[in-house]
Amino acid sequence: MDLRGKKSVQPSSSLREQDSTGESESELRRLRTQIDHLQRRLERQDEALQRLMAQVVSHNGSIRQLTGELFEIRQSRTWQALTRAGGYLLSARRVVSNFSTRARGIAFYCDNPKPGRVNARPGVVPVSGWAVTPTGIKSIEVGLDCGPFSTAQVGIIRDDVAERFPNVPNARLSGFRGIADLSFAENGPGRLIIRITENNGTVSQHDVDIWIDNVENKPPSPEEARRIAAALETRPVFSVIVPVYNVAEEWLRRCLDSVRNQHYPAWECCLANDAATDSHIRPILEEYAAADPRFKVVHRSERGHIAAASNSALELATGDYVALLDCDDEITPNALLEIAVAIDASPEADMVYSDEDKIDEHNIRFDPFYKPDWSPEYFHTCMYTCHLGVYRTSIVRELGGFRSEVTGAQDYDLALRIVSRTQNIVHVPRVLYHWRTLPTSTASGAQAKDYAYLAAQGALRHYLEINRIEGEVLPGPVVGSHRVRFRICGDPAVSIIVPSAGRTVDYNGREINLLGMCITSIRAKTTWPRLQIIVVDNGDLSSDMISFLDQHGVVRVTYKAHRFNLAEKMNFGAEHASGEHLVFLNDDTEVKTPEWIENLLEYSQQQGIGAVGPKLLFPNEHIQHAGVILIKGAPGHPYHNHPYDDRGYYLSTQVTRNYLAVTGACLMTQAALFREIGGFDKGFDLNYNDVDYCLRLHEKGYRIVYTPYAELYHYESVSREGPGTVKAEELRLFYSRWKHKYPLDPYYNPNLPEDHPYYRCQ
Repeated sequence: MDLRGKKSVQPSSSLREQDSTGESESELRRLRTQIDHLQRRLERQDEALQRLMAQVVSHNGSIRQLTGELFEIRQSRTWQALTRAGGYLLSARRVVSNFSTRARGIAFYCDNPKPGRVNARPGVVPVSGWAVTPTGIKSIEVGLDCGPFSTAQVGIIRDDVAERFPNVPNARLSGFRGIADLSFAENGPGRLIIRITENNGTVSQHDVDIWIDNVENKPPSPEEARRIAAALETRPVFSVIVPVYNVAEEWLRRCLDSVRNQHYPAWECCLANDAATDSHIRPILEEYAAADPRFKVVHRSERGHIAAASNSALELATGDYVALLDCDDEITPNALLEIAVAIDASPEADMVYSDEDKIDEHNIRFDPFYKPDWSPEYFHTCMYTCHLGVYRTSIVRELGGFRSEVTGAQDYDLALRIVSRTQNIVHVPRVLYHWRTLPTSTASGAQAKDYAYLAAQGALRHYLEINRIEGEVLPGPVVGSHRVRFRICGDPAVSIIVPSAGRTVDYNGREINLLGMCITSIRAKTTWPRLQIIVVDNGDLSSDMISFLDQHGVVRVTYKAHRFNLAEKMNFGAEHASGEHLVFLNDDTEVKTPEWIENLLEYSQQQGIGAVGPKLLFPNEHIQHAGVILIKGAPGHPYHNHPYDDRGYYLSTQVTRNYLAVTGACLMTQAALFREIGGFDKGFDLNYNDVDYCLRLHEKGYRIVYTPYAELYHYESVSREGPGTVKAEELRLFYSRWKHKYPLDPYYNPNLPEDHPYYRCQ
């Protein structure tokens, strides 16, 4: 066909629109494919990041353990003998390749921060320690590995180092102190660098692995505060009690200014001059009283110490509540406002306490203490409520104020007497108090005031006496902590219920008959005499195992069901129990402490306590269970796989305290209470039946207790597929029942991180 001389044919507009639409849809599909691909990559990276974070926490724990071991070596007589003989050993550190070293080395120790954590408040952290070298220290710089660095003060007197290195010139001036800027850093793992330059020009670098937390507790603006205060239905008046003795002018003024700068106006500050001999004390107190009539002053003619001085200040109080403030500490501008808001929400409150942190002589805040809600068992081990402590004035007066017999722990003694009268206790989870760390203050360490520790033990004994509680007060795991050992009333029988399938497993190359190991350890180590052991089997135990159980006086009952249900199996075992207290015990456990029953029983017997759980350890001595907490509504084990000697967050692994739940791998409860509440819920056929049981107890007003003084080994990894084997339907059921009731765990402060392992290593 001849097309010459004819016009070319153009596509119509409708065809062009169809082509354009097709291209757009194709491009959209391509973009969607790319988005899906990127989303999958992000999910994989997020999973990798979570694994990496878990490894970081584990490594931090190892570093912390090695650092502690190194410090113990340095404290030993052998080390001191070596150093006196003139030997210098390299301290534990990683030296970057571009920094020179020398044969004789440098002795170095970082006092603060400790490896594993650092809380920047706000955006900085104090760094201190000491460094000894034969040539002398020229300068020290501190900062993150990504900078910037700041120059630390050197030449600080350290008599303890001089005693350790008597032959080293200037060892007495080996201390250093600086401030590292963390304000630019992201929260999470970081590395603090301490760079030391000696007089001969040699430079060495020392690393401290830390966890950075730059979250700041920002108070409301004055305008917001006025609006909040105006909206309160209850406007309590606070009497701030401040006993004053010889204190530096700077700290006293900062203390009084922190009261004067309160956003909440309904306060008075009751100052008792305890016959101070420093000439500036009286004029300063009179100055503040003249400037603001809310400052009220009494001058004592003779020194009565802190309890008597506090009583003198209390005589001036006309407020609804008294708030206790030491004369070198500070409260935040929003402190009394936050307490007033809490009281407005709970007008029946008789005692209110807040979170706190520390503040050094450079006014740098650090080491915040994010506390649990009211935990009576924890309170018996230490006065964790401490600052800011606010108490209803009428009750304080009814109790006679502060007792001089326990000077040094007069506030702990007062709080113990108050909690003997009332359970209307409210916690404000915000840092409202800055505790000054001066060499003579209790905040700088328990050793700073040994008499306060002894007085606290006396306060606890008085608490037992006035409440007619039989027990003894013993030293706790560290100075400043306590253990109340309660006497067991009567001679109650205890039934141990062990559900078992009679399995033999391979553990690190050796065969273990789990049930045999469990029963043998109970019979060989348990010291409590009135014991009944019930094994609930599935009807498939070997004849040898049946004979073994008979020889050890074990009651054997057989559970038969078309569909296995662990909750039902444990309930079935409880039906055959004759004991006044029940212990539900996994067959993959092994008794470690002989008095484990006694240590559980001293709490299980108490009115108001619903369940008690021990400290469970993996066979490698790492922690498997130290209580159960809820994070975003899901149960989890804090300190899971942490080293045995990990103290936890403010001693949480090493002292008795309250949790919402303890694990059913070893759980003691009163038999009558178990039957009253209906036992374990069969809806949780494998997981969460123990947590659900504890939460139902908590709903009825019972407390759940964790005690570290009962210890067992738990071969968890060989008795189940792993901690992540929760069925989806069980988790859905748990969420539907409890998530709306416990969006926050009352024993896990909302300021603490929500990522595994819940509490960071300390």
